[in-house]
Amino acid sequence: MIADDFRWPRGPLAIPPLRDRRCGVLKNWRAWVLLALLLGPYLAFMGLGFLWLMERGWRWASIAGLVSILIYTAFSLLLVRWTKSSKRLLPPIDWDAPSTFTEFDRQALALVEAEAERGEALPKKYGGNAYGTLMKIRQYQQSDK
Repeated sequence: MIADDFRWPRGPLAIPPLRDRRCGVLKNWRAWVLLALLLGPYLAFMGLGFLWLMERGWRWASIAGLVSILIYTAFSLLLVRWTKSSKRLLPPIDWDAPSTFTEFDRQALALVEAEAERGEALPKKYGGNAYGTLMKIRQYQQSDK
């Protein structure tokens, strides 16, 4: 029994009391019901299929199928465990002017931003100036050819 004045050590290697170690998902009976409803039929049919194969003398196919399932289960579990990373795969996007823009793209972006500012100044009842912006961009693209 733990003394009343005992305190659990803090830090990454500290072992919390049992009442704090219970996982919220394991206590949730609804999750178990959904998991059983999802996996139950597949497991039943796989078991019946293995029995049928073994009755017909195809024991090697049953064993190969079982080994395959175990290998892919281990692969999935290790994949989840080993690919947890806090590092980002890609740097954040620079929405102002991405470094991949060409000079043509930068000029087009400047046109769009200017039209957007003009459109914000218009009263809402006119619906903005989307068609005019589209025509200017189209003329600009055709002038480049």
